[in-house]
Amino acid sequence: MNIRKVLTISLISFAFFVTGCSSKDIGSVQSIADEATHQRTMTKVQNNVSEIIGKDYKYVLENMGRPYCTTYYIDIDKVKNISNIEELNSIENIRLIYPKETNVDESENSALYMQLDNYIVKEVQTYELLSKDEKEDIKSSVDIIVDRYSEEPSFSSDKFENINLDKYVGEDIELFLKDIGYITSNFEIYDNKREKNIKVYLLNQINSLNNKIMLVYNNSDKIEDIKIVKISEGLDLINDFSFFK
Repeated sequence: MNIRKVLTISLISFAFFVTGCSSKDIGSVQSIADEATHQRTMTKVQNNVSEIIGKDYKYVLENMGRPYCTTYYIDIDKVKNISNIEELNSIENIRLIYPKETNVDESENSALYMQLDNYIVKEVQTYELLSKDEKEDIKSSVDIIVDRYSEEPSFSSDKFENINLDKYVGEDIELFLKDIGYITSNFEIYDNKREKNIKVYLLNQINSLNNKIMLVYNNSDKIEDIKIVKISEGLDLINDFSFFK
């Protein structure tokens, strides 16, 4: 991966850290679906996927609500010279995940996986929530993949003050996830083969806004590094993201 792409990936990721992102400006969405509308539409789609095929992103949000997870398939060549969050609206290839049940903690919970291209629903499949069996359509032009979760869990940074994070390096990611109670990261950044990823957790300090992030570097389910950095300091643009080279 060349230096320009590494720098662009870093800027995109930092934009996610600071402000979050929607692949399309949802300011035009008149209302996000309430629970009743969500369940009504979910039932229709489960009975007949043509109910949602061909609909646009705005329609999905207004009738299905916010997804559990939004996946952004990022072609760096289409987000050249990024300088602000609005420029990320050019990410046209996304996936939305909607659990069929409200309680997403149920391990057997299945979900609808919606693939959107140019903001239009092209395909709908059903898998177990976060299943590894999904036939994910990753185009050859994709450089990185970002999974962003709608839930906004956060830790107190104090939680990790007395924990030796180095003990997890080289260990299976499952050990770390178990120790933190399987709390979902705020988002995850993957290479285009989904072999390497960085789990990103926003950390809170008492009486302050989010100002730190914890980065968990994971390669084939093994932790390679864990670090906590201040958002205000950003990331080491080359050293951190050489992880994806």
